[in-house]
Amino acid sequence: MVLFMNLLVVVVVTEFTMTVQARDAQSVTILNQLGAGGVLGLHCMSRDNDLGQQYLQPGENFGFSFHTNFWGTTQFWCTFG
Repeated sequence: MVLFMNLLVVVVVTEFTMTVQARDAQSVTILNQLGAGGVLGLHCMSRDNDLGQQYLQPGENFGFSFHTNFWGTTQFWCTFG
């Protein structure tokens, strides 16, 4: 049952997109709460920056910060799996 729930979480959260309109620094933190043995793979990027593939063990987190561009159209997206 635990394995099924872990897979369900990964399937439900396969991608997210963040659009920010403010010029202030923005921070993103992703925390793996899948439980024992639930390694979370993720890959985050924007049009200009590829943060690479990450693998988080249970309880680990991955974070990054960015500033929006002049037009306020900066987007980052992450895929999970």
